[in-house]
Amino acid sequence: MLKTGKLALVGLAVVLTASACNKKPKTAPVPNSATTAAQRDQDRRDSVAAAEEARASAERARDENMRAQQQTSRSTETTMAAPIYFELDGADLTPEAIGVLEAKILVLRRNPGMRIRVTGHTDNRGSDEYNIALGMRRAGETKRFMVDRGVAGSRIDIATRGEEEPAAAGEDETAWSRNRRAEFAIISR
Repeated sequence: MLKTGKLALVGLAVVLTASACNKKPKTAPVPNSATTAAQRDQDRRDSVAAAEEARASAERARDENMRAQQQTSRSTETTMAAPIYFELDGADLTPEAIGVLEAKILVLRRNPGMRIRVTGHTDNRGSDEYNIALGMRRAGETKRFMVDRGVAGSRIDIATRGEEEPAAAGEDETAWSRNRRAEFAIISR
């Protein structure tokens, strides 16, 4: 019986080996030229679409950056152009003037190459000599305030126009109060 079992096992092994050798290996499908050309066309379209999207994305980013820079530039211009006002016959800074100057100081800190000119003005009451001196005191007090808060004095020029360039015409307190001012101009960036 043992011999018959061995023979059966050997026979089974031969049958299994023969059947395993009989199987054909699977081959990859041979692409036909139509499929290959279609795939190349699709790959090219995908590549062109990806390049176009990348270009459009870069253009949007550039446009957004330009808008942000323009907005910052407009904000800087507006902040630096804002005048400050003084009381009659005085060069002391009002709380409102200090607030305006603090905003200007922030702009100057963000723009270390920027230089400005502060020009002091007066109303038309008083002599020419007095008004020239008062305008210079106003410009000087403005510069001193900014220097005391860290802006280099070499970045701030001062001048006076006295009563020569009024902001408002008239002979009443409304006009006079608008003329008692210091104006700011950006000299260089």
